[in-house]
Amino acid sequence: MPPLLAQLSVRHREVHMRLWLPLFLLWLLVLPVGLIVLPFAIVGLAMAGIRPVRTLAAILGVLSALSGTMIDVERANSAVLIRFL
Repeated sequence: MPPLLAQLSVRHREVHMRLWLPLFLLWLLVLPVGLIVLPFAIVGLAMAGIRPVRTLAAILGVLSALSGTMIDVERANSAVLIRFL
């Protein structure tokens, strides 16, 4: 299952800010667009000689594997942490 929440934590000197971002709202917006684009993607991949079902399954696998990913960037006086839940 794709990640449903993201936690964004920003630290800059003494200021520390944490935001929870509801990604399930983003998925609700992307779903109708994805359903409209899907037939064109399948035809385009088939015309390019790429297996459409296998490619779409790989994309879904990558999206599903995002849960639990942490992106941590630090500098001398600031840091950013993004966690997908």
